[in-house]
Amino acid sequence: MSSNNTSLAVRKSKERTKRRLKSILSFAFKVALGIVMIFPIVIMISWSIRSDVELVKYGASIIPHDPTFRFYAWCFENLNLGRYILNSFIQFFIVFAGHVITASLTAYALVFFKFKGAGLVFGMVILAQSIPGDVNVVANYITVQRLGLVDTFFGLTITSIVGGMAIFMMRQFYLTVPRELKEASEIDGCGDIRFLMRILMPISVPTYASLCIYDFIGVYNSWLWPLMVTNDDNMRTVQIGLARALNGDVYDEYGLVLAASTVAIIPTIIVFVIAQEYLIRGMVSGSVKG
Repeated sequence: MSSNNTSLAVRKSKERTKRRLKSILSFAFKVALGIVMIFPIVIMISWSIRSDVELVKYGASIIPHDPTFRFYAWCFENLNLGRYILNSFIQFFIVFAGHVITASLTAYALVFFKFKGAGLVFGMVILAQSIPGDVNVVANYITVQRLGLVDTFFGLTITSIVGGMAIFMMRQFYLTVPRELKEASEIDGCGDIRFLMRILMPISVPTYASLCIYDFIGVYNSWLWPLMVTNDDNMRTVQIGLARALNGDVYDEYGLVLAASTVAIIPTIIVFVIAQEYLIRGMVSGSVKG
């Protein structure tokens, strides 16, 4: 009996040791991966507060010896940086509002309306997601140009107001809503619009939050379409504005380019860090029910 107890204790001790070792290795891997991912950002910030003379003198060190913020001051004084960032935020708000409205209505129809071809419609939405946006970019530009929408926020956002990913996310969330909730609302005399606005949309806040992050990252970093439909400097988004402003021999200092890049990515980092939990929740919501 004593021998059995001893062997059992030994096995438990080995299992605890294995679990502890696995936890340590997992933590070490995550830390190493985090360092690899954040290292370029640290280098960018460090070099943005160092002059080219210091870079040549001390080399690629992380800690600046004589930090200076003159590059940041120069960016805001000589570049239209504030306007670029504002334009990107306006573009995002328009796209996000369009996604909330169109995706909520479309997903509601696909989930709560019983009609033939609902599966086909959803399949077409998913299929459209596999088609690269660059395929239609020339035709879209010709249409926008003929409508006189170049250098307007409507022209900047018209191709993104309806999004297949937004419809997919909202549909997957609506599938998790109990049917009893819809039936109870009908008994209380609640119509479809009222049920959507008074019940569904308030409980969809986590999904809207994940959609918000998804849209912000996509819109803020968009390149090709804003490049094509913005000629006026006051209408350019942050990525296009910085690329055009810093493209030339006049702005050949590394610190200046890195300072402008740091300012440009700060909003993305802040949004992602604050709401990354909602982003992950939204990305895995499709696995709940199909």
